[in-house]
Amino acid sequence: MNQTEDVELLEILKNETGIEIKKVIRIEDNSVFNELLKGVEDYTKSFTTVRYTRMAMNSIVGTGDENVLKIQNSISFHFPDSSMIRISPDENDGIEITRVFVNPNHHRVGLGTKLMELILHFMENTLGYIPTIQLECTGGIGFGQHQIQMPILDQMKFFVKFDFEMVQGSSHDGYVKMKRKSSNDLAV
Repeated sequence: MNQTEDVELLEILKNETGIEIKKVIRIEDNSVFNELLKGVEDYTKSFTTVRYTRMAMNSIVGTGDENVLKIQNSISFHFPDSSMIRISPDENDGIEITRVFVNPNHHRVGLGTKLMELILHFMENTLGYIPTIQLECTGGIGFGQHQIQMPILDQMKFFVKFDFEMVQGSSHDGYVKMKRKSSNDLAV
């Protein structure tokens, strides 16, 4: 798409959602994500209750002072209760966790931890290591009228258990970017 098409897309989204978006970021598949795409079908064959989907997605991210539209491919793992975790390529040669959703009926029973363990095991099993992973904490899951509130400090506390560190933003600003170094880097 060109800049004119992006402007038209942003106008349509504003008219339909009431959300003003300042910029569009298109993230192309990287080599790590392509390897994960090749391995996802074989990896999920042994599961009876976990299914996966591959799709292009648009996500609106509130980064504190502005809203950004990200367009990128994704792999999502879904549990039967609608809980899910989704990954996408990042702008480098790593992975971004773009959604962790636990069905509200199953909060505080360890399902979020199981989702994270699943995605980390998938990467380790498929690649032989866990790549650099980033994510964004915005105080909620979803956007606009479909957003489920989740305090940023709670989100950060959860991801710290998996070796993520804050690299940008602050919980007071309503946006925090976190990163987990590659398992190759963590072993050093």
